[in-house]
Amino acid sequence: MSNKIKIKRNSHVDYDSSTLPSGLVYGELGFHNYGSKLFIGRITQNYNSGNASNDEANADAGAVTTHLPLLSDLTGGDGLTTTTASGATDNSVTIDLDAALTTVTSIFNTALKIGRANANRIDFGTNNTIKNVVNNEVIYDAVATGITVHTGNDVRFNPVASGTVALTTDSISSTNTTNTAGHGGLRFTSGAQRMLDFTNHPTDPGTITFNASSENIDFSVYSDSNRQIFVDASADETKIRSLVVESSINLSAVSEVVVDNIKATGEVRTGMIADTGGNNRIDINGNTKILTDLIIGENSNAATIAFEANSSSTDKIEKVSTTGDLTIQNGVTGDGAEPTNNIVVQNTFDSTGATNGNIVFKTYDGSAQTAMTILSTGNKVKIHGNLEVDGTTTQIDSQTLTVVDKDIVIANGVSSSSSADGAGIIVGSNVASIKYVHTGTKWALDKNTEVTGTFSASQAITALGGFANSTFDCGTF
Repeated sequence: MSNKIKIKRNSHVDYDSSTLPSGLVYGELGFHNYGSKLFIGRITQNYNSGNASNDEANADAGAVTTHLPLLSDLTGGDGLTTTTASGATDNSVTIDLDAALTTVTSIFNTALKIGRANANRIDFGTNNTIKNVVNNEVIYDAVATGITVHTGNDVRFNPVASGTVALTTDSISSTNTTNTAGHGGLRFTSGAQRMLDFTNHPTDPGTITFNASSENIDFSVYSDSNRQIFVDASADETKIRSLVVESSINLSAVSEVVVDNIKATGEVRTGMIADTGGNNRIDINGNTKILTDLIIGENSNAATIAFEANSSSTDKIEKVSTTGDLTIQNGVTGDGAEPTNNIVVQNTFDSTGATNGNIVFKTYDGSAQTAMTILSTGNKVKIHGNLEVDGTTTQIDSQTLTVVDKDIVIANGVSSSSSADGAGIIVGSNVASIKYVHTGTKWALDKNTEVTGTFSASQAITALGGFANSTFDCGTF
């Protein structure tokens, strides 16, 4: 027969007695058969006087009989329903949450998950983040700074089901009215290299309205300081910082269109904007940066760049770079034909005969210096400095050539007689000439010379052809 240990218990005669065990000493077990409950004697203080036998007796005497709890001891409460098994062979208890938890105020757990199944849940496992998971995919995260929708997912207002009343207007709005930095705004942002779309109905488009009552509406890229589109409520204007048109754009306006700056990498054409008088025009206030070509007019149309009459300041066409040329060209490069029209620089407003201003050409050597002036009276060109002509032929078409300087230098830079050979003055097409001849180092005149006055020679005169009709006065003694 095997060994057995039987703890203190009800008598088998009164197995169904309701009397509970009591007076158990320290560590002694007692079993209540009818209630299927286990009791133990436990102490609530330290017994350590140094006398082991006395301490043992004192512990036994001071022990209290305590019921060891079972699942069957659990009872339902607000929000919980318990179902206890029969107790004959099963002491299990089932705990169910009520369908309507009206009194539960908080549930806290660092790994809390709530949902139909693990694949469809609300996950609180990440600190300061609430994840919404559908079909094992995280749809969005709710964090302190807002809601982050994961890639490939939309925030949408779905159509109402059949038989329900449709909402007249769906909206995303902010009710925070705190008027400090970082508060009170409703912001739509897109991650790096992502596009933020506002798309209307594809087949039955209506109107996308950004309504801020009397307040401004800002559209920004990268930061609040870099506003790209600014709807100014006070001026009833929409201002665009930078507009890139990849193909073409047509602008229609009931009044004038004012553009502060145009930055074009391709072609800018007029003719699509008209003023109230029907004239095609573009009014530009401020700087206009053109990175390639500016084409004004087309085919046989006349084109004019005009500074308005009420412009009181100095107007100019300026190249601000320190390198490269500024070219004004009449004609098409590479077409094989020379232009038949002129380049006209004209300082005049009308043809009434009123006195007009001069045309002044300036250079810059630390301060603006006038290099040449075309005078408005007398058809005169005045050179303010030296005139140097680099070319093969210099032709002056005038009736009288007046030289104020005392010297006229021919063959400038020649330092030897041989190099100066042939230098001189030619009349017409070799009608007559005075030239320097290196052989004999002399001047050669190819026409007769008539002297009115006295001809004086410091050396002997050689007359190869003799003298005719001459009078030689040898003087007196």
